[in-house]
Amino acid sequence: MASKSNLKGEFANIKKRCEDLASEYAARNTMCDELEKMYLMDWTEGKPEEASHVKLTISPEARNKALGAIRLLTAADPKFSVPTDKNNPEEEEKASADEKAANAIWYASGRIRQNPIHYDLVTSTVLFGEMQIGVTATADILEHAKGGSKAALKRAEQIAAATPYVFEVFDPRTGYPEFDEYGLASFYRKSTIKSGKVLDDWGEDALLAGMNAGNRFEDVDLCEYWDNAVHAVWIDGKGEPLYIGENIFPCIPIVAQITDGSSLHESEEYRRQPFLYSLWKSKLWNRLNL
Repeated sequence: MASKSNLKGEFANIKKRCEDLASEYAARNTMCDELEKMYLMDWTEGKPEEASHVKLTISPEARNKALGAIRLLTAADPKFSVPTDKNNPEEEEKASADEKAANAIWYASGRIRQNPIHYDLVTSTVLFGEMQIGVTATADILEHAKGGSKAALKRAEQIAAATPYVFEVFDPRTGYPEFDEYGLASFYRKSTIKSGKVLDDWGEDALLAGMNAGNRFEDVDLCEYWDNAVHAVWIDGKGEPLYIGENIFPCIPIVAQITDGSSLHESEEYRRQPFLYSLWKSKLWNRLNL
């Protein structure tokens, strides 16, 4: 494994790889934007100009269908199940303990967020035909918070005391997975957040990377890259990374799944065919609006 200094030398190559990867997903993001507009009843394409004699009516069909699917799928809490050999009592006992631990960690992570995690997962699945979720060790959260504000450090301590791991559901439009025939090869995410969150989450590292501690409400683009060997985090436009080092996990701690569609299609746009795909692709929703 390369040293941290050598990894910093590879930082430019990592950023270039991420830019190229993101460009492959432009059509997917355009589709997701349009599907979201349908769900939010935000009519833009072909909408007539407002006038006293024009009474606009926006069709609720897409939203009602999506809400029905979301409510049906979120009616029950998820349960973890570990496959076992039924003829091996010791293996069954260990699997039962693992299932209880997984359910407890999942529940604790939802309590910390004050919102059940599977609600956002199901919404992402129905709207975009894709789900992405990151797994973060709370020990890392605590370590990165050092050197920051006392409030952020205390909060990180409370989170670490409640659970060893937390889960974060990503907007798929911010995540760019790279797949091959063996599954997830790398993952890049670029999300716009407030600078205050970066300062809280990364403490002293954020200041060393050039963040302005005097402005907590500036929009910044947080970038993160994972492969099986490297983990890198940086602010777009800043010279120094917040973090770059080895991936200490046995895999990439990201779950990226296409839930509706098929990897047989070459285009990333066509690989995802969400619940509202037919209504969007046919442009029937635009015709239903009056």
